[in-house]
Amino acid sequence: MEIEYDNKVIMISSDGQRFEISAKAAMRSQLMKDIIIGNTQEEIEVKANSVKGDILKKVVEYLEHYKNEKPRKIELPLQSQNFKECVDEWDYDFIDKDLGIIFEIILASNYLNIQSLIELASAKIAFIIKGKTAEEIRNIFNNHHAFTPEEELQILKENKWFEENC
Repeated sequence: MEIEYDNKVIMISSDGQRFEISAKAAMRSQLMKDIIIGNTQEEIEVKANSVKGDILKKVVEYLEHYKNEKPRKIELPLQSQNFKECVDEWDYDFIDKDLGIIFEIILASNYLNIQSLIELASAKIAFIIKGKTAEEIRNIFNNHHAFTPEEELQILKENKWFEENC
């Protein structure tokens, strides 16, 4: 049997939740596309072993939303101090989540090879940390295993080129 765009694919999360998605939407994921192409089964099941159900549900929502059109490319560096002006309204609402959820979306997108979703989530994180000091970024990420002042000074000296060129 040849895969039709209106056929359904079942994605199964690491916690056993099942999500039905159209083959057309699923093929926005390069991993899914590789599995779907040439598959002769009527129902295709794909286990996303490293993705929890609540996150896979969000990923499926994203894929279904963009099944008929490509997501808009995000211009980098971000051109505005308002993230809502940098992305489509639907994308803004979709990724306006807790930082932990955004990271899980990135991990799931990486596993499923969905480049546009990786870019959207990464742009959101870039926006969150844009213009922040190292201390503010550590607080955002709850990372208090900081360098000593001497280590920070050494890192700044070694990476002065970055600050001058970015």
